[in-house]
Amino acid sequence: INTLPYNTCSTAAGTAAKTVSAGDFALETGATVIVKFTNTNSAANPTLNVSGTGAKAIYYKGAAIAASYLKANYVYTFIYNGTQWDLIGEINIYE
Repeated sequence: INTLPYNTCSTAAGTAAKTVSAGDFALETGATVIVKFTNTNSAANPTLNVSGTGAKAIYYKGAAIAASYLKANYVYTFIYNGTQWDLIGEINIYE
């Protein structure tokens, strides 16, 4: 499995296309990335593009994530399922 260390995403809050530069990375089913966001996302239907491998939708519990789910200074783990990035673990959507 393609596992990456901690990465930082500093894409602007209102930009849906979130990007992370993770060096030598191959997008494949099961690839895992750990990302800290410096801005709380405010864009609808955000995507994640890791090292230029293409923007893929971000899902949480089977649905596209809402604009406010990715919080500034939080660290999230994503697993690529072959179609989209799945945000794993529990998140506090009300904070």
